Amino acid sequence: MVQQRARLDVLKEEGLVGHRGMRIFVTGGGSGGHVTPLRPVIEQLKSKDPDLEIVFIYTKGDKFAKLVSEMDAVDKSRGVYAGKWRKYSNQSLLEKIFDIRTLFLNFWDLLKLGLGFIQSVVLVGVGRPDVIFSKSGPASIPLGVAAFIYGVPVVTHDSDAIPSLTHRVIGRWSKFNAVAGDHGSYPYKSEKTIVVGVPVDDMYDVAPTQGAIDSASKILDWPDKNRPCLLIVGGSQGARSINDAAVNSFSKLVANFNVIHIAGQNNVDDVRVALVAKGWKEGGGEYRLYGFVSKRDLLYGYYLAADLLVCRASATVLAEAAALGKACIAIPAAPLVDQVNNARYLEKIGAAIVLTDEELSSSQTVLADAALEAVGQEPLLSQLRSNISKLHVSNSASKIAALIFKASETSDRGAQ
Repeated sequence: MVQQRARLDVLKEEGLVGHRGMRIFVTGGGSGGHVTPLRPVIEQLKSKDPDLEIVFIYTKGDKFAKLVSEMDAVDKSRGVYAGKWRKYSNQSLLEKIFDIRTLFLNFWDLLKLGLGFIQSVVLVGVGRPDVIFSKSGPASIPLGVAAFIYGVPVVTHDSDAIPSLTHRVIGRWSKFNAVAGDHGSYPYKSEKTIVVGVPVDDMYDVAPTQGAIDSASKILDWPDKNRPCLLIVGGSQGARSINDAAVNSFSKLVANFNVIHIAGQNNVDDVRVALVAKGWKEGGGEYRLYGFVSKRDLLYGYYLAADLLVCRASATVLAEAAALGKACIAIPAAPLVDQVNNARYLEKIGAAIVLTDEELSSSQTVLADAALEAVGQEPLLSQLRSNISKLHVSNSASKIAALIFKASETSDRGAQ
């Protein structure tokens, strides 16, 4: 009881108690793909109601949380303990049973989840949000359960063709389940499943002019401006197989492309050492290496300059590529069934060239060979650009914001 009073005093000091305007809790995390789509949604909410209070609930220790918590549009941020359930689709039953490390981590995270549930019950019970918006992530489970207890309406959004485990749980009692497209396999009730696309920054929703593309390329100041530009993105946390393939293909890549390689913050030092061993010199030149690009305008410029994108089959990256009509080589992470399904769908409709991690390891130059084959066939590039563009749903963030406001109409907080 003493601890609860102390917790209440802290919340009062931080302004989470006593506010009578509209308040929205937003949550998402664990990867850049579960965090960055929150930004355009938050901006849309604030643009429609400047007096709205946005409270960002994140998982303690999430290194991507600052991408949202540092936004001017976010009024408060609170961290809660939470865990994730690790499951790998490429493991056999026997491998899962004897994967001691994963079993231990899952058990440890269950303990953290229990603590996060207590925190979430206090936050929701005292903070009284009108709506909770979940982009999925470890904190979504305890927050979603707390919402159910207090009758707070929840809006979820799934970027992938199949929902996360988190949303398969809390999506059952959510007011609305926003989804990326009608091609997905979603277990939600049809009357509350709304196709809205994947939220991207406003700049991606506007078709780029040739002048903007030329300007982005000019800023990069390539030694040979006539070469095609290859953008390699391993995802927010990097991708070892893609990084290794790029290093192995280094000589062939720098002989034919201007390369922008975003290796992931945890991997960039290892990639740097490996490239130096291949003869790379950091600085200008044909090969630019980065860890993680958090500046939205800068990353957007890299997308504009690219003739071909090499990426994981992450829904957020693919949504940005679709918005700009960028031809892709998509390489799904084998253990992640959502990425595998995304890649299969893209390949089925001719919207991307799909490679596997196994193919990347089969040859020292497989990545460079695939990229050269793609840029060498203009009809193929045009087809890829056209087909992936068809997947773009414009104004996705605005549509989600509208659902959140609609859900708030059922909230009883205002009467409290």
